[in-house]
Amino acid sequence: ERKLLRIAEGKLKKLFLKEQKTKALHRKGRQGVPMIGLVGYTNSGKTTLMNGLTGADLRERDLLFQTLDTIMRRVYLPSGGHAILVDSIGFLQDFPQQLSATFSLTLGDLVDCDLFLHVRDIAHPQRTVQKEVVLQALEDAGVPSDKIEASVIEVWNKIDLLPALDYVPPEAIPISAEDGTGLVDLLSVVDAVVMAQVKLQRRTVSFPESSMPEVLAFLRQHGNVDNESLVVEEGSVSIDAVLPTPAWKRWRTQFSGLLPKLSVGQIQPGGV
Repeated sequence: ERKLLRIAEGKLKKLFLKEQKTKALHRKGRQGVPMIGLVGYTNSGKTTLMNGLTGADLRERDLLFQTLDTIMRRVYLPSGGHAILVDSIGFLQDFPQQLSATFSLTLGDLVDCDLFLHVRDIAHPQRTVQKEVVLQALEDAGVPSDKIEASVIEVWNKIDLLPALDYVPPEAIPISAEDGTGLVDLLSVVDAVVMAQVKLQRRTVSFPESSMPEVLAFLRQHGNVDNESLVVEEGSVSIDAVLPTPAWKRWRTQFSGLLPKLSVGQIQPGGV
């Protein structure tokens, strides 16, 4: 057991040193894109949920340290926008002391998330204790208690293992990540919360045709464009895009000189 812990600790440290070199670059590329943290007790089904929501093909194994590094995938929302799902190590009661310091370093990306999906194995006999462990770990990692209270959505996973589900509290979404039950409802709730918290906005932008590659690259990097709304007429281009408010602010700054006659008109918050 001690040998396994030393191996795990060494792997965590190597991963941390590697991620430190690229973290600043990654954060710059994600600027303006909502971040959604997947948190949960180990083996709660986070990897299965990540696959179901994003179409990824991550391996699922019943191992203590299944995810030591941070995994990020894009998830498309019903409104037409997108967000980044962030999955890190599964939480554990009585985490080994020699790993605790290094473990906390892997949660850095989670601290900055706009929203958290707390994936719970609702069929597990120790589900209440596991919930307390996860919430305490978030607080210990530096997530303010008021943010935890306001930004955590409980995802009751593995309902397919229950004979019946008599009651679900308003703050919980029942799903089965294994067979896909409830994932559409979960995405709808996530979409509504993200739009309320991050303030996604749909706008029509106009710019010279000569700037089209650069402008479209920016819009697609930071949000989503409605290709069906694209109009090219007499050297001018207009298109609808859905971006968070911070990205629109960066848009104005980055393109103010390039596009002196830039037109940005808000249509409505939300989707395409």
